[in-house]
Amino acid sequence: GFLYCGSDYTVIGIRLAKVERGKINKTLEMIKKIQPQYRIAALRGVGIYYGYLKNNEFLDDFLNIAERCDDLTKKQLYRGLSISLIAYSTFFDNRSITLNYSNGKNFNIQDILAKVDPSSHCFFREKLGDLISPSIKFRGKKGLNKSKKILRRFANFSLIPSFYNYRLTYNNDDILYWHKRIRKLPNLFKSYFYHALGRAVVARFIAEKETLMSESIYIPDKYKGDFFSGLASASSLYFSKNPENSIEYISTISEKYRKPFIFSLGKALFWKYPYNFKKISKFAGKLSIKEKKAFYEGIGSGAGYMLYWNPLKLKEIKMKIPEDYRRDFENAANIRIQNDEYLAKQEKSTYFRDFEIEHKLLHL
Repeated sequence: GFLYCGSDYTVIGIRLAKVERGKINKTLEMIKKIQPQYRIAALRGVGIYYGYLKNNEFLDDFLNIAERCDDLTKKQLYRGLSISLIAYSTFFDNRSITLNYSNGKNFNIQDILAKVDPSSHCFFREKLGDLISPSIKFRGKKGLNKSKKILRRFANFSLIPSFYNYRLTYNNDDILYWHKRIRKLPNLFKSYFYHALGRAVVARFIAEKETLMSESIYIPDKYKGDFFSGLASASSLYFSKNPENSIEYISTISEKYRKPFIFSLGKALFWKYPYNFKKISKFAGKLSIKEKKAFYEGIGSGAGYMLYWNPLKLKEIKMKIPEDYRRDFENAANIRIQNDEYLAKQEKSTYFRDFEIEHKLLHL
């Protein structure tokens, strides 16, 4: 299906970089000929290639050139680089992450990140978190103790992982069950796992709204925003199936935490009625002025997800948005396109077997 074709351009980026090995500027000039919505994936492919080279032959050249690129190009190159540097290298020692190259040279990843725009460090943290995630388990005393041990060690590393992509295995347990486990983790990482808990309990939010809301009192106030943000991010599918009741559901959420739910409603309505703005406007009329901004950002995100391959259609839809919110729509669509995982399917850490990862993590 069309949602997966972006990954082909990641492969094209890797192959172009391989054919023009070391000629990085030439490779980037060739990629400029690719349509913008696919160019993103091709740029990631170039980054993957230069992070994967085991002799580090061109890495300094790559970093110097990337730093001179425009912001969008730079970020996609670094997103690709983070995939291969984290996923393909032997990198653990005491408190730092070391890249061991076949030519005998070893590099601390902090020395590399010192040359990378700080706004792109998040990609490296995210990929490190993705690699660790399969070993973070909450079931059973043994699994929880092992997870605490892993996270305590990484809390002191030179590159701190992030876990926004973590998926929690949920079996209809109550909130207190999970709170008792998450509260035992290092403070540095708790927000990620409360966010994951919010995503995991979305079915109960729809089926047992009052019960779930009453149980949410167990979540510390410091992390309630993370929990509700996770819950909101997983709600779009349910809102799209029953949009008429969505406003009622959202109204039960404290106004303090309501914005991400309004955003998810916008996404859901675009998926449900992609070209019927008469129906979409009916829902917008029920929202306050402050809430409408998040609503139209959600519509933009939904449109970016479904129509990244058709920029002309996106422009056409933008003109149907009330003028005051067109920029919000456009910005959200662009963010979704630039960050969408479907544009680079190769970047997951499934190249590794779980037991091999766990061995590395527990024997640092």
